[in-house]
Amino acid sequence: MIRHYFKLIWKRKRKNAFLFAELVLVFWVLIAAFSLGIFKFNFYSQPLGFEWKGVYRIYQPARLDSLELDRIKRELLSFPEIESVSYSVNVAPYLGNKWGNGNDLNGMSFNTFYLHSDEDYGKAWTIPMHSGRFFSKEDLNNRYTPMVVNKVFVDKYLSDKEVLGYKFQFWLGKETEIVGVMKNFRFQGDFEEESPFAILPLNENLVKNCINIKTIPGTGPEIEKKLNDFFNSALKTSDFNIIKVEDQRNFKNKLTYVPLGIVGFIALFLIINIILGLFGILRYNVSKRVPEIGLRKALGATSSSIRNQFTGEMMVLAFSACVLALAFAVQVPFLTTLPFGWDVYGWGIGLSCLIVFTLVYFCSLAPSHEAAGILPARALHED
Repeated sequence: MIRHYFKLIWKRKRKNAFLFAELVLVFWVLIAAFSLGIFKFNFYSQPLGFEWKGVYRIYQPARLDSLELDRIKRELLSFPEIESVSYSVNVAPYLGNKWGNGNDLNGMSFNTFYLHSDEDYGKAWTIPMHSGRFFSKEDLNNRYTPMVVNKVFVDKYLSDKEVLGYKFQFWLGKETEIVGVMKNFRFQGDFEEESPFAILPLNENLVKNCINIKTIPGTGPEIEKKLNDFFNSALKTSDFNIIKVEDQRNFKNKLTYVPLGIVGFIALFLIINIILGLFGILRYNVSKRVPEIGLRKALGATSSSIRNQFTGEMMVLAFSACVLALAFAVQVPFLTTLPFGWDVYGWGIGLSCLIVFTLVYFCSLAPSHEAAGILPARALHED
């Protein structure tokens, strides 16, 4: 029976050629859309390792001394709306700035992103710890510089070692000791892969130009005006930026939503064209094949067999397009480097096949039902 379907499709190859090409194209677009969507959703579904709600980041370029910084921090903590305040360098979640370091000194090979902060950074960003603790002021008096790393850092470089208390040279001549391990720290964004990350304490040579402020739950936007008035007075200048991390997160995520939306729109456009094309071609086939249908019915064919014939032809056409599309699609990972693995790509291929076959089947139901309802008398009358 399937061979018969192929013969019928081949006899009408000119009529089916456009639909066949469109099915191949929609397979490719759906594979790209599903693979990219699954790839990004996998990251989005993973924990961030920090809390962005109610957090404000104030950037000020001035180099303030320790007394001024302590005064500003005390006055900010006196605000009833503010829960925690922390200083850091201008590297923060969703910001886009990245500091990196790596070496292979004394047998410890690593490559990681990092930032410098004070001891309250974990409170300001609500960072959950996997083990150990965040460094404190007392740790700064020790011989080794305290360091907090994320679990990815440990899994990648220290999986076979006792992590807490592990000492190595982060820079040449700079001995560090790991005092805590964060569960996660995906500072680059919701849709980005987590990278190894380390947090080290601030020192006098660094400009503490980023102030991280955690507000209590339920704080409204009026806090922004209070912060603006406070920093205007405290810094004696308007050269500072108050950034709501939630807004920065939304902007960062839009950079992912836009390409995903474009690919999704193209896929939807092609799917609509496939639906219209299937209805059009099947109805045209039914109208042109009335004599054939009438003759088959007169010879004893049932309505069910007529219905299965038209549905089967479209399913075989979709299968042929799928085979051709996959013949090229499976070669893509060998010709170029994809940002995702074979598992994600396989899910993309599987879902695209499922969507196309489902669309073809349901779109063929109404025309095939119409064909099954044609009576032999009508066929003889039209003939």
